[in-house]
Amino acid sequence: KLNNFNRTRTAEMLGISKKTLYLKIKRYGMKAPE
Repeated sequence: KLNNFNRTRTAEMLGISKKTLYLKIKRYGMKAPE
């Protein structure tokens, strides 16, 4: 939410790769609001 659901910036902020972030999003069934 802090990065307006920008996954690249979110991954950088968390210190993880985009791939890791995508896997976590998929694992937990998270979706950006429409």
